[in-house]
Amino acid sequence: MGLQLGSIVASLGGELHGDGALRIEGLAPLDAAGPQHLSFLSNPKYRQQLDASRAGCVIVGPAVRDQALARGACIVADDPYLYFARATQLWKREHARSGGPAIHPSAVVDAEASVAGGCASGRNAWSNAAPASAPAPCSRRACTSAKTS
Repeated sequence: MGLQLGSIVASLGGELHGDGALRIEGLAPLDAAGPQHLSFLSNPKYRQQLDASRAGCVIVGPAVRDQALARGACIVADDPYLYFARATQLWKREHARSGGPAIHPSAVVDAEASVAGGCASGRNAWSNAAPASAPAPCSRRACTSAKTS
């Protein structure tokens, strides 16, 4: 469920150098990014990480454009930090969950329990089935199970 570089630039602007059809599967810092990731460089003290980065594409400022082009695909933006923040928001919007419940793999949910759409059971949460005489489900604001052991 990635995004193509071209669609990211179409949504956020910037100057793309590279294949617009390249599929980005995640966002990551320069030192941890792989070929499927979008990363960014805004602080000049990390310029040495740019050459070594395996990121599929790096967001950079105009002053670093040539160095970024020498390593591969890049998006040139006036403020790479702000651009990456907006890319993070775009990523979240594009990958938003459907209205169904979100249940963490470590959560324990009773087979008779009902988890309403839009609610979540977090890490190590547990949910019991409510007795037939129980009041109506809680409001959306309070529906997150957070009990941990």
